[in-house]
Amino acid sequence: MKFTLAPTPFKSKPARRGTLLALLTGIAIALGSLFIATTGVLAQNDGCYICQGQQYTFVKFEGKDNWDKRKKAEECGCKVGGTTSSCDAANYKILCEVK
Repeated sequence: MKFTLAPTPFKSKPARRGTLLALLTGIAIALGSLFIATTGVLAQNDGCYICQGQQYTFVKFEGKDNWDKRKKAEECGCKVGGTTSSCDAANYKILCEVK
């Protein structure tokens, strides 16, 4: 017994070089944008000073931690006991923000 395949009405077209190039370019742009966005977020170093003796009380700071910012936090009424990366919970009290 011999089997033969019937001809199909559709012919497969080879992938177009331009379409593939456009797809790869789009992927490269998306990955590049993602990289730039995440490095900008990671480089900010914003945080909060933990106020000693005051439960759930913080002072926000922008940039890197330094002595001048700690002094400004003390002027707001916070005895700095350390730092934390986030103080955005609803029950947290923010005394002030220093820059």
